[in-house]
Amino acid sequence: LQDAADACSRGDLEDAKEILLWIQDQAKKVPSSSFNENVKNELMLLDIEIELVRLFNLDKRKAITEVSLEETEEIVIQIVNATGSVNSYMGMTVIVEPTGEGGVEYRVSVVKPDSYHVVRTVVPEDDQDEWITIGDMHWRIPFGPMPDMRESELAEAKSLLVDPYINLLRKRKANNSHSYKFFDEEFWVLGYDLDSGPELLFLDQITGGSINVEIWIDSNNNFISRTFVSHKDKESQSELKIVQAFSGFDSDLTIEEPTDFILEEINSSSDEESI
Repeated sequence: LQDAADACSRGDLEDAKEILLWIQDQAKKVPSSSFNENVKNELMLLDIEIELVRLFNLDKRKAITEVSLEETEEIVIQIVNATGSVNSYMGMTVIVEPTGEGGVEYRVSVVKPDSYHVVRTVVPEDDQDEWITIGDMHWRIPFGPMPDMRESELAEAKSLLVDPYINLLRKRKANNSHSYKFFDEEFWVLGYDLDSGPELLFLDQITGGSINVEIWIDSNNNFISRTFVSHKDKESQSELKIVQAFSGFDSDLTIEEPTDFILEEINSSSDEESI
């Protein structure tokens, strides 16, 4: 399982699939009553992880055909209804800073209505931290030089979810829409040119220049599968890029109260916190 996870992280999806298929084949030889439940869960999570990496790497230039879409308003209603009603999903987010010196990568698992688990890695330093939110309670295990959690980080975690894109679909009309077919899979891509990005990954703080957003939708199930956000600073010409992938919708995910984390109570009226 670790070999499959490592291959997936490297982007070697074929190697990961071969390992998973081998594990699944071996699992069939073991009586179900003695097959470890944790291994079953790990297999499911690895399947979702492989799908996340695949969606993350989708590129319009690799599309076989490109067809303009009509009646996008009806499509948007289907997307909002389908994605907004799911109970659980996982996400992968990579933010590339304008300096080009690195960025931040997130893995997020979500169980609605109010539970999520976030692992954040800062590259290239590989500093990492992790937190779990269940309702109003927050747990934190800092791996790197990030010893405490602030309200801004809780807002940051919420911005990594699929909900901000659902809100964007509800409130704004797309500037353009296309259909891209990758072999036997079809994706709708809705494009937005925004002057601000409320609740969308800190972009409400950006001034000067437009924000370009692409929302990719799997036409088979109407789920938001991939998003691409970019903003180019007019003066420096540096570009902020944020790529997200979402998968594992309505999978049997659980987020439980941890026993070895730091419990943090966030005071909503100040930046002070008690541990």
